[in-house]
Amino acid sequence: MSREEHRQTSDASPASPVMLGVIDPLAEAAARLLDREPDPLGEIDLSTVVVVTPGRRAGRQLLVALDDAAAEMGRRFVAPTFTTLAALDESLAIPAAAPSALATASATVAVADDATVLAAIGRAIVDAATAEHAVPEGPLRWLPRHADPLEVHALARRLFDADRTVRAGDRTWTDVAAAAERRGGDGERYRGIAAVMAEADRLLAAHGLQRRDHAIEAFIRMLETSHASAGGHRELVLVGVVDLGPRDARLLRAAAACGLDVRPFIIAADDRASAFDEVGAVRPDVWMDAPPIVPVDGIRVEARPTDVALSLADWLADRQTEAGGALDPEDIAIVLADESMGEVVRRELQACGAAVHLGKGRSPISDGPARTLERLADWHEHPDSLTFGGLLADPAIEVALRASSDIDDALADWTGWAADQMPRPIESEWMSVPEDARNRLDREASGCR
Repeated sequence: MSREEHRQTSDASPASPVMLGVIDPLAEAAARLLDREPDPLGEIDLSTVVVVTPGRRAGRQLLVALDDAAAEMGRRFVAPTFTTLAALDESLAIPAAAPSALATASATVAVADDATVLAAIGRAIVDAATAEHAVPEGPLRWLPRHADPLEVHALARRLFDADRTVRAGDRTWTDVAAAAERRGGDGERYRGIAAVMAEADRLLAAHGLQRRDHAIEAFIRMLETSHASAGGHRELVLVGVVDLGPRDARLLRAAAACGLDVRPFIIAADDRASAFDEVGAVRPDVWMDAPPIVPVDGIRVEARPTDVALSLADWLADRQTEAGGALDPEDIAIVLADESMGEVVRRELQACGAAVHLGKGRSPISDGPARTLERLADWHEHPDSLTFGGLLADPAIEVALRASSDIDDALADWTGWAADQMPRPIESEWMSVPEDARNRLDREASGCR
């Protein structure tokens, strides 16, 4: 049965989301988890329950709330299994050696650690680049020539992270290539990435290993096709988890089809129930119908990270004065667009006597539009060949150039010319460059501007 057929034919689905409200939601979640019959020993047994929280700290806070609620009831309880969305497959007892399409049906393949996967991708990059240099127009022509080990490792890390993002979206590089071509982009580039990752998988399989993403996919397929038991657990509760990717949602639906009682607990008021789907994810149309309002009057502009931290400390001091007492750290969340500022902000706030917990989430600065703007800013401040090459490597710039000119592959043209001339200021005269190449490069620079 195909993936789409399973989605259409499976009639089991998670339970309707439970709205916890916005006033002390952890206490409400704890009360609902403990609302069950005690066992013959008088204990409330939650050992067959898996609780998924946005982060490990949230899990610890919920465990404290469970302990407080049980003490108030005069009951003892057996704690559930706490996990995060990223480790959910392990908590559902995914075997250390999961079945894999890379091996025969009777064999099992161990999951490789990240360092081993990066090494395999690096080897695949070197092999592919060596083979492709004999065919300049091949799909891997964008790979660096004569790259040193650090460059290969950096590129391997980028492909590794990009592949995880694609797989978390329940898509393949073939899907990405098709989407790029529909928008006028270079689909061959993404097919080249697919070829590199396939070669890395082959190298890992030769040593009896597989990537973690393959193990997760195999586990989901096992749940979808065989309706196997999810590790002996009977209940899966998601508390405050609303940022679900397509593969996460597919895993939850497959677990529900296997008889697991999947219950999303949503930290929102009852009148917001329609904003969430059956697995607790925010519906896309909600974001479009209610875009965030930017408080322009409240924006402050500071020069350095230290100035930002000091300004934030002053703002918190003003809020404390208005409140007439100490602020509760649990009631304040500070979101940083650049996570590298985290230590600076924490140091300055702690110097002021504030209690600070530094968490790590999804960095908006890593999103596509932010990266494009950052590359444009780099080129504007330092208009040399290095930043220009980085600009041409941006997918959004590439699509714009293809749509507005007859340039087939600006990055390949630039790489061939600039291999031995970086960095170099971009001026009106392109010294020692043939006339036709100079005209092409001038058009590319004009298109970027």
